[in-house]
Amino acid sequence: MKPLFIVSYLSSALLTIVLHTVFLSRLWILLFSFVCCPTISGTPHLQTGGKNSASGQDIDVIHYLLHLKIPDVYDPFIKGHADIQIMATRENLTRVHLDLLSMQVDSVWFNEEIVEGFTYNGQLLSIPLPYSVEKNTSFMVTVFYRGKPATDPRWGGFYFKEGTAYNMGVGMGSTPPTFGRAWFPCVDNFTDRASYEYFIEVEDQLTAVCSGELLEVIDHPGPDHTFHWKQDKAIPTYLSSVAVSNYVALESIISGTERDIPVSIYVKPADSLKALKSFESLPLILEAFEHYFGPYCWPRIGYVSVPFSGGAMEHACNIALSASTITGDDKYQLLYAHELAHSWVGNQVTCATAEDMWLNEGWATYAEALFLEYAMGRETFMNNVRRNHYRVLQQAHLRDEGYYPVYGIPEEITYGTTVYDKGADMVHTLRGFMGDGLFFRTLREYLRQYAFQSVTTQEMKRFFSEYSGTDLTSFFNAWIYTEGFPAFTIDSMHIIHEGSRYRTGIYVGQRLRGRKLFALDNRIEVLFVDRYMNRIKRTVKFPGNRTYQEFMLPFFPVAAWLDPEEKVSDAVTDQLKLIRNPGRYELPEENMVIEVLSITDSLLFRPSLIWIEPEGIEMEGYIAGDRYWDVQWIPAGNYVMKGSFFIDPYFSFGDTFLRQVKKSPGPESISLLYRKDAGAAWTSISFEMKTIGHSLVVMPRELKPGQYAVAVQSGNTWGIK
Repeated sequence: MKPLFIVSYLSSALLTIVLHTVFLSRLWILLFSFVCCPTISGTPHLQTGGKNSASGQDIDVIHYLLHLKIPDVYDPFIKGHADIQIMATRENLTRVHLDLLSMQVDSVWFNEEIVEGFTYNGQLLSIPLPYSVEKNTSFMVTVFYRGKPATDPRWGGFYFKEGTAYNMGVGMGSTPPTFGRAWFPCVDNFTDRASYEYFIEVEDQLTAVCSGELLEVIDHPGPDHTFHWKQDKAIPTYLSSVAVSNYVALESIISGTERDIPVSIYVKPADSLKALKSFESLPLILEAFEHYFGPYCWPRIGYVSVPFSGGAMEHACNIALSASTITGDDKYQLLYAHELAHSWVGNQVTCATAEDMWLNEGWATYAEALFLEYAMGRETFMNNVRRNHYRVLQQAHLRDEGYYPVYGIPEEITYGTTVYDKGADMVHTLRGFMGDGLFFRTLREYLRQYAFQSVTTQEMKRFFSEYSGTDLTSFFNAWIYTEGFPAFTIDSMHIIHEGSRYRTGIYVGQRLRGRKLFALDNRIEVLFVDRYMNRIKRTVKFPGNRTYQEFMLPFFPVAAWLDPEEKVSDAVTDQLKLIRNPGRYELPEENMVIEVLSITDSLLFRPSLIWIEPEGIEMEGYIAGDRYWDVQWIPAGNYVMKGSFFIDPYFSFGDTFLRQVKKSPGPESISLLYRKDAGAAWTSISFEMKTIGHSLVVMPRELKPGQYAVAVQSGNTWGIK
């Protein structure tokens, strides 16, 4: 037994590094035998039956018992057998179909009776049963197989690399993306859940790590030993896992809300000290997620380091992390948090289809922001949300080659920016629509009631609506089922003084980016501010593209700003910033920089970048950009300020992005336009400009409250038409 080193993790968690060389009494396990029957080899390709696959029809897998030998982590070969306990879900079942990719099948057994006449085409294993099985009757199918496990051409599968053999449970280029079939026969989809037991035989100097809990290590007379793991919680195939290498284990206990939770982090010996530092925030991550989602329900928290090119995979209790993310600091703590969040959103409750993937990945991406909110406060949280929203508006439609809703996306972008980042945007908007108290109560109950089940988007909508008492039909139609974004703006404000109060009317408009349908049942807060910076919030509720609403206010408002707390992820990026000191203030999500040269009191600054082509620009020979600015502020005291607008490479003019132009434009090709508000006409104003790579910085000679837009001269001079 190697020595145990006890190291402080945080005050709430005791960490030990256990260098695993476990010597238990020697036991014999079942030796692999290959009976005298035909051997059938699979064809070496990855295409599967996808949605039309026969696997899983009329059966429910209850339990997988996997006996695997991985003789050499430098040689891509495994052999063994799978005992699969199955329940018939219809009367007179006569055939079972299982998914398995590109293996060699040596024999198939039914309740310890050899099966003749099975067929295997490299994708689907079809097994005739010796007699018909009645509904709700369980039976055992055993498959002896061997071969080189499959890898996905894009991402995922089973790898042998740098002295490590491991799987990544999804195949991003395969249909369906669940990828258990890469290494064991199974019903490979998101909905068939089963418990697991693993007997993994490896060389003595190696450790095998699987989902669930380690029950024992069994020594053999020769140079091998076997790791026996068990996962009692029912999981779909893509969450089942194995990793084999010369690991050491960092073990600890974290106090959860209901129990002490074991933690085991398996890394290469050279990375053990770095891992101690990298995972220092793990107790706080768990604390945050139990606060938002409810108690952690799995037997342990587990991570395993693998030599993958990048990213991670949320296998149940055995999260596979790229070794490159263990850096000895907190650089990748949001990645660790994202993957742990899947223990609730993804593993505890799983998307029913690839089209529902935002229920897994969009929610886990938003969980990164929730961790920051819990650990570091609202400002850090909002910086993350704002940055994500900006990235979605700027690039999601380019990376995914079109505007898409988060539900029902094409299978080739199942793991694209729309699902992850726009998915997080939509969760944030749902939270704002429902309100924090109702949203989190409903979320926790949803995770409890649907634990260890697969859920469709429609089922999630129905539960959230019924439990909260809030009809979410229009919300889902506008934000979940429709591509693109609405953009909400205040076009004008009118005020009538009535006694000690002010009747204030505002016109609110809705415009569209990347969509044709207007959002209905809109609920947006509006902040009214007077010249002394007194503030009051009201809520605008309206259907369709335009509304006029009046409010009685206790003061004369000089400004009305929509969505001051940024609860709605529409086609606007903005923020509310109180400035008290001179300095340079960068506002990257609004594509602005302001410099406050002097200030005697304070300045309430409200920059908005509206991701819609500005209306009303009539300049012959010029093309307006795809967005414009609305810049407002309320001063207290005197100040001197100047500002500049940043035109990034993804700024488009017509069909051309700035990054695509042949030659950077000069000031003579550009017009900076200004108007006081939506009711005024656009006029050209003087400015200075500089070029930074494929980006432009435009600096008006005087920064005034109002709206700004950029138009470029059309023609062939620099490639914009």
